[in-house]
Amino acid sequence: LGDLPAARGPLEQALVLAPGDEKIRQDLLNLLKTLKDVPAAEAVALAGLAACPDSTAFRYEAGLIAARHGRTDEAIGHFRDVWARAPGQTAAPCE
Repeated sequence: LGDLPAARGPLEQALVLAPGDEKIRQDLLNLLKTLKDVPAAEAVALAGLAACPDSTAFRYEAGLIAARHGRTDEAIGHFRDVWARAPGQTAAPCE
């Protein structure tokens, strides 16, 4: 797979250059989750939702974050938004 920690810097730099690029942000989020840097992954996910408010992926991640922190009502709201925006989506990624 290569040196995953070394990929972090270039992805962060790419995001600075293209802050609205959902794919770069998602790649960085996935890398941070793989590296188990939960605080950084949460920050990227929440910033992703702010930068890409129509993104079901970041809305789903925000729901997972809220659930991890015991904010059940907030989590349910995010998940309902995901299902309302993408009713044909029958499965969501699992952590």
